[in-house]
Amino acid sequence: MKPASLTVKDVSFAYPDGQHALHSVSLTVAPGEAVAILGPNGAGKSTLLLHLNGILAPAKGEIWVGELQLNKHNLKEIRRLVGVVFQDPDDQLFMPTVFEDVAFGPLNLGLAEAEIAERVRAALSRVDLEGYERRSAHHLSFGEKKRVCLAAVLAMEPGVLALDEPTSNLDPRGRRRLLELLSAIPLTRIIATHDLDLVRRLCPRAVILDGGRIVADGPSAELLRDETLLDSHGLL
Repeated sequence: MKPASLTVKDVSFAYPDGQHALHSVSLTVAPGEAVAILGPNGAGKSTLLLHLNGILAPAKGEIWVGELQLNKHNLKEIRRLVGVVFQDPDDQLFMPTVFEDVAFGPLNLGLAEAEIAERVRAALSRVDLEGYERRSAHHLSFGEKKRVCLAAVLAMEPGVLALDEPTSNLDPRGRRRLLELLSAIPLTRIIATHDLDLVRRLCPRAVILDGGRIVADGPSAELLRDETLLDSHGLL
């Protein structure tokens, strides 16, 4: 896995009901950088993440992963390069066993059986779930489900991880373990979150999104000291 750069250029998006979720959003993330996306509910954080691998398509603007511009012709490659981990793992896990959930992406790449098995083994090892291959994800704890989702993305050998509220609904032990795992993954990480402690621990840079617009972008330590800024955008 090699970290990739990410560039969002003047991206705007509206849902079919007319709700304008993103307004001319521009953002550049360097390879290996960890960036937090902060903002109140409805700010556009999840919408932005879903654009990064083409789940949603912008009404205008461009998205680049490294030197590759996202378009309908390279959607498969972009989705290999940018792995999205949803807030609710039950939205992402749908196969009978953990092995099949983690193998689903590599299988669709057309890889040989032996390579798929090795990718599954390596990904589960990265998230401390060795031996879980034959278990049903739906019988696991919420924290274990989150780690299976992370393994499924890592098995694709992406360059960018996009994580939507990764610590939500986790107990203290599960949260602590997930933060340890995320801190050890040497990929570009874009993390939408309300967890300011996560930001302090994992993300040297933060972006505040509100009303579909970027209102602040800078060192996390500086932004998190600005209580007036945080309060005005629903973060305190």
